[in-house]
Amino acid sequence: MGGTTHHNGSKHERVTPSLHHASHTAATVLLLLGVPDRTVMAIMGWSNSAMAGRYQHVTDVIRRDVARRLDGLLCAAEDLAEGDPPASI
Repeated sequence: MGGTTHHNGSKHERVTPSLHHASHTAATVLLLLGVPDRTVMAIMGWSNSAMAGRYQHVTDVIRRDVARRLDGLLCAAEDLAEGDPPASI
């Protein structure tokens, strides 16, 4: 009996992996890889871009990457304001 523990609100329930779960995983991996939206839609067979919002999940890895990139951008802008040459982002 395979399955993973899935946190749902305040309780934990057993979830059996399915093709539906694999679709969420595949869509999220494509997001992590930075695959363009139109390409993701073609691969996943979606005709509506709203499906990405349903199937792709923003992970901690993505959040950290965005924070790191914003930090680099803000530091570069600060250096320019101070007259320093821009650092490589």
